[in-house]
Amino acid sequence: MAPLLASGHGVEFLLARLELLPGKVRVEVTADCEGNFMLPDRAAACEAMGRLFEVGREGEGARVRWDALAPLRFEERTKLDETAPLPPDPTWAGREHELVTGVWEWVPAAGERFQLAVPKGEPVDTLMWRVDAGAAPVKWKMLISGDETEWMGPVAGAEGVGWGGWVLGGVLVLGLMWGVRRGVRV
Repeated sequence: MAPLLASGHGVEFLLARLELLPGKVRVEVTADCEGNFMLPDRAAACEAMGRLFEVGREGEGARVRWDALAPLRFEERTKLDETAPLPPDPTWAGREHELVTGVWEWVPAAGERFQLAVPKGEPVDTLMWRVDAGAAPVKWKMLISGDETEWMGPVAGAEGVGWGGWVLGGVLVLGLMWGVRRGVRV
């Protein structure tokens, strides 16, 4: 027989969307504060997000807290990220939710490889998925205390403009000059 008073919801862990963008790494971590006994309010969610990851950098021994490399910016949201690898939940359809999202953007050094790690003893689990332009299906994994991601990077575009960019820029400038000289309107 079911208890008379029961409460539950579907997201009792953090959701972390990882993107490797041109020149930077972006992670959006979302907490559902609606009925989550581990993260019952914004303050608890923000505290958990701040301690969530450490960043390991190839060639360096010690990991560093991620918020020491770049600040977390917190936002209030009412809808889950559509790319989250979660099954549809009919109880969520059309309803707004109390979500807090921490946005972290970090610019690694040119050619730098890195990994994210959950510190040992961290009580909050995280579902992390990686969103890559044009890639399908979405790669995801559940991270618990002591887990780490694979080594990632270097981030495309972090190395600056290469020779190809300079050559292309030069060709465009020469073409523009040629067109102006011949009286072609641009």
